[in-house]
Amino acid sequence: MKKVKDAFPLLKLAAKYMVPDIEAQCTELLKKEITDETALAIYNQSGNYGDGSLHGQALDYICKFVAILYAHFIKLCFLRSI
Repeated sequence: MKKVKDAFPLLKLAAKYMVPDIEAQCTELLKKEITDETALAIYNQSGNYGDGSLHGQALDYICKFVAILYAHFIKLCFLRSI
């Protein structure tokens, strides 16, 4: 999670001062760091920076994770009803 916390201030500065190379590097690093623990933080903070691809990728990860949880929940409910 430390990489994620370190990358966002740099991403913010790169966007503010229009340094696209650093902005792209931060975005790529953050895309690689999307996990169960970081997806929400990345999604919440990435909407203001970049081309939206990081924001979209974090949302995709969250949706897939929720779908998996939902499937497990349905199985548990079905097993309890037997």
